[in-house]
Amino acid sequence: MKSSAAKTPAEQLATPIQYVKGVGPARAELLLRLGLRRASDVLFFFPRDYQDMSRLATVAELSEDEPASLEGIVEEIDERNTGTGRSMLGLLIRQNTEFVRAMWFNQSFMRPKFAMGQRVLLIGQPRRNGMRWEFVHPKVEWLQPDQEIGSGRILPVY
Repeated sequence: MKSSAAKTPAEQLATPIQYVKGVGPARAELLLRLGLRRASDVLFFFPRDYQDMSRLATVAELSEDEPASLEGIVEEIDERNTGTGRSMLGLLIRQNTEFVRAMWFNQSFMRPKFAMGQRVLLIGQPRRNGMRWEFVHPKVEWLQPDQEIGSGRILPVY
């Protein structure tokens, strides 16, 4: 009988997902909801779409019709409870002389991750709120002061 270390590639790909190292029964149950039953299923689980964030936008270039990635500096941090019992975390982000607001609801655990003067990269769908642009629940990357951003990102959408 073969040991588990001597499995052929075909046998490894046929392994039930819960027996793949690092998965286990709980995570396997979540993967089963996505139709992923064997190790080979994971290899062929491709995104349904991609968001092209390869170009960093300026505030002046934002459009409500298009997702955008925008780099800026945290100028203000505001955390409060709304009248409906939800918490709201808001950031004022400066890019040169223009500003955008980033907001998260019920995400107070994110507050310690932000600091005044910190560089961040926001990725999301901007929208107009009066005269100001805002991102609601954007993805965020925390940047070092001298960190190069590169040419942006291409993000998978599952």
